[in-house]
Amino acid sequence: MPEFKQPVSMQVTQEQFERDLKEPLKALGYKMSPGMHIGTDGCIVNNHGNFSGEVDWIVVNKYKYNRYFINHYNPLLFLALAAMTEGEDAIIGEYVKNKNDQTIHQVTISPFNVADSRFWVKPLKEELINHFTKKEIMPEKKIIGYKLTKPEYKEAALKITNTIANWENSLSNYDINIQQKGYINRLTEAGVLDIWFEPVYKAQFKVGDWVIGWHSDLGGFATKAWQIGGMEGENNIVDIFPRNTDFSTTENHIRLATPEEIVLAQEQTFKVGNFEIVVRDKRAYHKKDDITTFVKSLGVMMGPGKGGTFGEYSFEIKDVIFSKIGCEHGESKLSEWQKVSDALK
Repeated sequence: MPEFKQPVSMQVTQEQFERDLKEPLKALGYKMSPGMHIGTDGCIVNNHGNFSGEVDWIVVNKYKYNRYFINHYNPLLFLALAAMTEGEDAIIGEYVKNKNDQTIHQVTISPFNVADSRFWVKPLKEELINHFTKKEIMPEKKIIGYKLTKPEYKEAALKITNTIANWENSLSNYDINIQQKGYINRLTEAGVLDIWFEPVYKAQFKVGDWVIGWHSDLGGFATKAWQIGGMEGENNIVDIFPRNTDFSTTENHIRLATPEEIVLAQEQTFKVGNFEIVVRDKRAYHKKDDITTFVKSLGVMMGPGKGGTFGEYSFEIKDVIFSKIGCEHGESKLSEWQKVSDALK
């Protein structure tokens, strides 16, 4: 087995581990810890205790044993760090750096000895982290209008611009559109534009953002947020944002959702027997009671291999009918609770 040098940890789901990590880790030479079970809270690690080369699941100590914790899901970075080995020989799947152009490349042949090469070295941990971590490039801000800093400046500004407009444009969150050059020039010449007004910048929208749009039927902004790039119809306002909408042309009809609006948009309601369960911000509620721990406990009872033994015989659970939960009477099924548990992941 190779002598792996860099302990690493990262939060993953069972699906992510099976799809992206398990086989590549085995190909590098890692063993899976016997009885390893990936739960909902914890991390996958490439060292079992202080022993490298064994993949395990932990719920505490993600930084222990010099582990580097990846705070976002990044399977390529996890595998790159997990592939780092001691010595001059690089294994298949490990990464090396070109001395000339500093580019990072994956080893595909064996043996590969960097000491025998004039062109290759093993990269540092920090170089791999930099290479496999995406850097967001902040776009240049574009001014779309100007907004009064204080309402008491309004009357004087209206006289300077020689207009009777009320400057209460609820669609836009600004008072003067950038296209209204006449107003802007008069306020600039009077020396008050930068004092009485503040610039309003065009919102920068990208896939994954939660947004709120103007709804003509409501005469105001919609009551539910929508995620750009989300599944069509999942948040009930697709009529406002049809598929492939060009958001850059509708900046005065759309804004970023607040954190509270984002939580509300992701709220789900489940009917479980006579219970109405609401999942909000990764927590489960029945009426005013937080029942998250209870739901998660039920969620680990079902699935392949879940069960136990009676005497000499093992069994697996397909479903269970409850006649009472807490102080509430009425039938509910374990499979119904499983759906709520899945929504908490």
